[in-house]
Amino acid sequence: MPFFFMPLSLFTKEYISGVLTLPLILICSILIFRFFKGERNFYIHPYVACLVSVLVLIQAIINYHAGHKFIDYDSWKHFFQFIKIVILVFINYFFIRQTITTRKHIIQFLQGTFIFLGMAFLVGFMQEIYLKTGQLTGLISFIGRSLEAQWPKTSSFYQKGSYVQTIPRINGLSQEPSIFASQIGVLSFPLLLSLIKNQFNLFFKSPKKNIAFYIVVFLLTTLLSILIKSTSGLILVVLAWGFLFLIIFNNKNKKVQLTIFSTLMLALIALIFIYFGNPRIQSFLNEYLVQKLQNNSGVNRTAISLGLFKIFLHHPIFGVGFSGPYLFYATIGNVKNNPEFITFFLADKYLPQLSELGQYLANYGLIVIAPVLYYFGKIKINFLQLNRHKLTKDKLIPVINDMMTYFFIFFIISQISVIRTVNSCYLFTLFLFPTALAILKKQTALKE
Repeated sequence: MPFFFMPLSLFTKEYISGVLTLPLILICSILIFRFFKGERNFYIHPYVACLVSVLVLIQAIINYHAGHKFIDYDSWKHFFQFIKIVILVFINYFFIRQTITTRKHIIQFLQGTFIFLGMAFLVGFMQEIYLKTGQLTGLISFIGRSLEAQWPKTSSFYQKGSYVQTIPRINGLSQEPSIFASQIGVLSFPLLLSLIKNQFNLFFKSPKKNIAFYIVVFLLTTLLSILIKSTSGLILVVLAWGFLFLIIFNNKNKKVQLTIFSTLMLALIALIFIYFGNPRIQSFLNEYLVQKLQNNSGVNRTAISLGLFKIFLHHPIFGVGFSGPYLFYATIGNVKNNPEFITFFLADKYLPQLSELGQYLANYGLIVIAPVLYYFGKIKINFLQLNRHKLTKDKLIPVINDMMTYFFIFFIISQISVIRTVNSCYLFTLFLFPTALAILKKQTALKE
């Protein structure tokens, strides 16, 4: 069953008043089935229950305060948005802890991530074919209307069915290109880098076949990330290639080192020739790496993100709740005078929180963020200790250990934009780490 967890998490379209998604329907169905079957070991530590209760109470007070301070602020609505996030996090946590219980399940989950990538490649490259040739119009429109996630306040982006048919940029099944780019970057590169570094045989018995397969997937992920034309996606690509070259030069096996290096150099040389021989590629890089910061959208993103961090500096402990009004006062510079800000944000009395890292710090403060960081920091320390254990011979342990390191680096960097952190694809992977630690730790203890 873990084969299908990640593939299903690709479908993030919300149904029934923006509440239910296909992953959530599956999760709830399986948990309810297990409950009635008698598998009811849904244990929460009393300290965790107490902490969550206190955090919920604090958020209620903060949002109540914001409701009195700002006339147009619906405090109860925003409070329930916070409750929704808490519930989603715990449902995904219980689901992973209940369904992944053996080493085999961990392997199946990792293999399922490649199925997830295959589906993302299929949709992404189909959209690219549509953009280049105009073919597949009916199929793209059908997929867009039935499976593509949408922003409720910008329905004009999806009038023809899919985002890509209105704005000519690949968006997969996500609301917009940057979310899709972060999805495939954050969920693929950490796993691929870890598998390559540890030369782990996930699919084939032959190490050479596995390495060749990982490199092909790595190159396809790089290509799709470039075609998506998202600044955040391009940043993740550069980061991934930097880590890959570090892995190559630290590899003790000279044959593996030479094979990977030669393959990547040929691919890099090909890209350089394409760049200098094709004015369109030069124009693309200039538009999405240089000019983007100078246009209205880039200015808004930068100013609003800086505004979020400014709010955090003024409210570092408790934050300001799930609040939008504070942003109108904290947005940096003269951005409030640019056309996009006036046309969309002021008209709708809505200011999007365009950096999720800044959003969580500003909304919830250290009282929420610090315990989360402590929890995962403790998981990482335990993994390091397990990896150094004298009886540790299972190569899956360093794979998960390194994957966790890479995942958090990519995850935190991607937070400079909007990635929809509470999507099941991220929560599944996040909660794989404590689950895998418990399984692998128990396995090692049995050997002593």
